[in-house]
Amino acid sequence: MQLSVSVHSEDRQALRKALAEIAVSRVNKAGRQAPLLRLFDTILREEGTDELRVETAVSWPPREAEHILSFRFRSGTAAFSISRIVVSVASLPVAKAAVPVRSPWPIGGSAPAQLRAAVVTWEVGDNPFGRAHTLADMIARRHGVEILGSAFTRPGQGIWTPLRDTALSVRSLPGSPMGEFLPAVQAFVESATCDIVHLSKYRFPGMLMAMLLKHRLACPVVLDLDDRETAFFPDGATTARLDDLTVTAEAPADLDVPNGAFWTGIAEGLIPTFEDRTVANQTLGDRFGGLLVRHARDETVFRPDPARRQRVRSQMQLTDEDRVVLFAGTPRRHKGLARLLAALDRLADPRLLLVVAGTIHDRGFARELNAFTKARVKFLPDLPFSELSDLLQSADGVCLLQNKESPISEFQTPAKLSDALALGIPVAMSPIPSVADAIGQGLVTPVVADDDVEAWLLGIAEGRDTPAARQRRLDGFDAEFSYGVNCARIDRAFSRALSRPVTWNDEWTRLFREINRRFGSALPEDPPKWARKGGIAAPAVRRKRPIDLVCFWKQNDTGIYGRRHDMLLKYLRQSEDVGTIVQFDAPVRVDRLRSEERAGAESAYHHGKLIADATARRFLEIDDEPGLVKRTFVYGREPGVSYLGRALPRIDDYQGYVAETIARHCSGNIVGLGWPIAPMYADITEGLGFDLSVVDLVDDQRVMARDQERADEAEAVYRQTLAQADLVFANCGAVGEAFAPLSPAQIHVVPNACELYAAGGRRPRELEGIEGPIIGYVGNLRSRVDVTLLDDLIGRRPSWTFVVIGSAHGTTDILDLRRHPNLRLLGPKVYEEALAFMRCFDVAIMPHLHNAVSERMNPLKLYVYVALGLPVVTTNVANMDDLRGRIDIADSAADFLAKLDSAVARRAFTGPHKQPPVESLWSISWPKRVADMLDLCKQALKI
Repeated sequence: MQLSVSVHSEDRQALRKALAEIAVSRVNKAGRQAPLLRLFDTILREEGTDELRVETAVSWPPREAEHILSFRFRSGTAAFSISRIVVSVASLPVAKAAVPVRSPWPIGGSAPAQLRAAVVTWEVGDNPFGRAHTLADMIARRHGVEILGSAFTRPGQGIWTPLRDTALSVRSLPGSPMGEFLPAVQAFVESATCDIVHLSKYRFPGMLMAMLLKHRLACPVVLDLDDRETAFFPDGATTARLDDLTVTAEAPADLDVPNGAFWTGIAEGLIPTFEDRTVANQTLGDRFGGLLVRHARDETVFRPDPARRQRVRSQMQLTDEDRVVLFAGTPRRHKGLARLLAALDRLADPRLLLVVAGTIHDRGFARELNAFTKARVKFLPDLPFSELSDLLQSADGVCLLQNKESPISEFQTPAKLSDALALGIPVAMSPIPSVADAIGQGLVTPVVADDDVEAWLLGIAEGRDTPAARQRRLDGFDAEFSYGVNCARIDRAFSRALSRPVTWNDEWTRLFREINRRFGSALPEDPPKWARKGGIAAPAVRRKRPIDLVCFWKQNDTGIYGRRHDMLLKYLRQSEDVGTIVQFDAPVRVDRLRSEERAGAESAYHHGKLIADATARRFLEIDDEPGLVKRTFVYGREPGVSYLGRALPRIDDYQGYVAETIARHCSGNIVGLGWPIAPMYADITEGLGFDLSVVDLVDDQRVMARDQERADEAEAVYRQTLAQADLVFANCGAVGEAFAPLSPAQIHVVPNACELYAAGGRRPRELEGIEGPIIGYVGNLRSRVDVTLLDDLIGRRPSWTFVVIGSAHGTTDILDLRRHPNLRLLGPKVYEEALAFMRCFDVAIMPHLHNAVSERMNPLKLYVYVALGLPVVTTNVANMDDLRGRIDIADSAADFLAKLDSAVARRAFTGPHKQPPVESLWSISWPKRVADMLDLCKQALKI
């Protein structure tokens, strides 16, 4: 918000000398004061003859609330009087983050709805098919997808050669003159069914197909732009208007060519009629608008592999001295291949070999390239896309000399850039506008003059690339060009499109009518029936949600293990009382994050890779879901540190980062929810002044501390956090009692709960082929597990298979059990994956120690076991009161084995387990628990 304070006095100079500070505080619903900002005398401006004025921006959403304005004056100054004080508050235009609003399409959660998507392209037989295929391949990671298109360039020759072996479904119709194409495309779309269309490129044949699909199916259409299509015509094509199509207008020469210049100009003029757009680079975004979706590559396939590199180079009969400059793609004049060959010809360096993988269809251009006799060059035919990642392993450099004067180059980002960055290969490029961001991040070497090209080539020949530069390229790929990032961007684009009513543009009706008059065709001349009724597919009308939640978890594993806070977030999102949830994982220093990643890479039993991957998605802001904004503040120890191509702030910037994120996303009553000991939660609560500060106590870090010093530090944080809290929850009575002396507010006990699961799916591959009973445990494998008991159980029942799932970070004891052949230690699994394993357990166990840690725990895994209908055997630890009638509790090691034997024997008679009826679990279910917690929040907020 924008805050302005004016203080008026007849003696302005005396006022200036006396006034030291102006402070603004906000009073929350619980009556607590939170300072918003302090304005010191040095920033006061003199206005008019009697006024001191200050203006500033505050990262906090403006709305009705009580605020306190206070002034601090210096002592010993001359007397003066204040005639009036004027305060004004206004909303700043805030760039709302591109977070999907709540929509009928749940793109997040444990069971996302699968859409039927159609990717439409005007050409399946040539290069344009590449972008359509990339979009479809990313969509296929989450949804059903089919590629629909036409074939104008090489009708009858099938799919574009490099992608002919695709596993995706592709259907097309032959390209033909306009009079024949119109009835053919109408008949073609009658066989298609989809929930959403992603239209690749704005050539008219594809655009018409997308319009007809929308007319028939009432599905949203997202238009994707990766080129300026009008630039591909020799004399250029200009944006055309529908007036140029009327029967009174002079017919252009290529009126009968659907993919020709005239119809491409018509299509460009219709771009604004598509509400939802994606673009392949920022230059197209600046020109046409749209959400960025790069030319992406699958990071699980396109990755550096030294062994593959050696094998591929051996197959190509390359020596260690050979340096391969690779061009893999469609060779065309504007791509600078002739200029690159000329530079190689001048250098005549025997170490350099240019490999061109792609058929040259222009014979004249082929003759020009073959004229360079001093350059080593190897021409390969079109390569199947499935073999591209292997060929890239051989490369030492990629040089992309786009013709800066070509109108094509201005808006085009070569997919070869993504290929090279994925493997960390050095890239030289002409500094065209579409790659300015990559050049600015140091991912690409810009080359302008021929001398620049030759210097870069010599650097490749001499192997001057550095490990730091290579890592920067790999990080840049992960941050911008990977499937992980761009799949999330497509999700966001789809969510936006599906969250709005589907509408029909009147210009499309006019277009159809004019085409019918020109060609005697039978395109629909009336708006679709669904549009005449005012549109369909609008999201449900919801009343204003009174609560926005800002949540602070104490670790960096949100969304991985299905912990208590994950469950609360999941079911709070479903409440009509909750608007936006902004959730912060603990701030993490980048060197510690990289240590986690290394630990996960070195051991399959460590959760470091899961942590690092989840944090990267949150850091890049690509993991958001409708109604849920997920963030992690990654910071550096010192200035100049970067992560995933972005400069990092210092930890001192964390509170400002939180405030700015809240200001972008929240507008209701702002409730802070923290799980101690979430770093800096108490300071943020004091500094920002939530309408309600809520604390949820889930364990006691004091008893987990390694020494008394850390226990005392934890105690101090608990004391500070609880002193700020207006409402406090605990997951069991023991935790509530332990913290009662520190909490001025009453502690409400809300135990963990059950999910109400749907039916399960297939048996995991790791459990195939197991004969005999499966005994399973899922959870953290550190201090709470009785390893001695587990060792004894596994050894005494060698015909049973024991499956243990969880991270062994911070311990090695559990790893010693790998000597048992009937143990399957599977490492950490994400929650949804772990559920699939648990459904296969014959008996679930919880062999926990009875110690100070377990005394103050409410084991969530027991609720999961029970909700799945599994027989359960557990040691007799504390805080299981909700479940005592549903599980077997053992008092000793012998009793544990006896109860386990009984459970296995019963299972032989009862057969596969059945999930309990919903009504039997309702009283201990998450929907019930969350409703109870929200009721208390609303009472505290007086809403």
